[in-house]
Amino acid sequence: MLAAAVEFAREAAVAVGGDSVGEHAGLRGEEPAANGFVVTHAFAASMPGYRGWHWAVTVARALDAETVTVDEVVLLPGEGALLAPAWVPWNERVRPGDLGPGDLLPTHEDDVRLVPGYTDSGDPAVEAVAFELGVGRERVLSRGGREFAAERWYTGDRGPDTPMARQAPASCGTCGFFVGLAGALSAGFGVCANDVVDTDGQVVSVEFGCGAHSQVRAPSTPLADVAEVVYDDGEVSLER
Repeated sequence: MLAAAVEFAREAAVAVGGDSVGEHAGLRGEEPAANGFVVTHAFAASMPGYRGWHWAVTVARALDAETVTVDEVVLLPGEGALLAPAWVPWNERVRPGDLGPGDLLPTHEDDVRLVPGYTDSGDPAVEAVAFELGVGRERVLSRGGREFAAERWYTGDRGPDTPMARQAPASCGTCGFFVGLAGALSAGFGVCANDVVDTDGQVVSVEFGCGAHSQVRAPSTPLADVAEVVYDDGEVSLER
């Protein structure tokens, strides 16, 4: 009786989905209920943006009943259906560059990157300032927060494992334009102060490097009529 109730199920689907209800696409028997039987009929759905979805109409009959009733009508995805991506909390979706003028990006109270300023941060520079002022900042970087930053900087575009660093004549740690950081990160990182490179004002690893190292010197040329020697990717061109 439930399997034969195709038109009854279609009427229920049309009452919800209207003209988007298409051809009958099959049925399946559900687990028997304690007091009856349940079957779900599927109908193709033609709604824009719902490719691969179908209308599912669940019908039931009690053990002693002679009539069929509708349990529910829902729109369900099938194989190959176009689905929305899995939900990701907003704080995990934010990426560098997303924050604009006037935007606020709050931190969680249990953010593992931060610890209360009155605790031992493990950073001698932070502790010295807090002792001198008698207060310190409300929250400071935790050891884990420093490790997260160090790993991100070291493995990023300003770390040692990049084509620029591998071909550099020397490392940033020996460059006159290198301004070291204070505190626990000072041994591994600093800020570039060379305004002719794209790393100017950015954190770089002491093992990073580029062709604008302060020790690079232009070789002398015996050609008296050469006004300037221009270097580009190791190729030398002469401009008169």
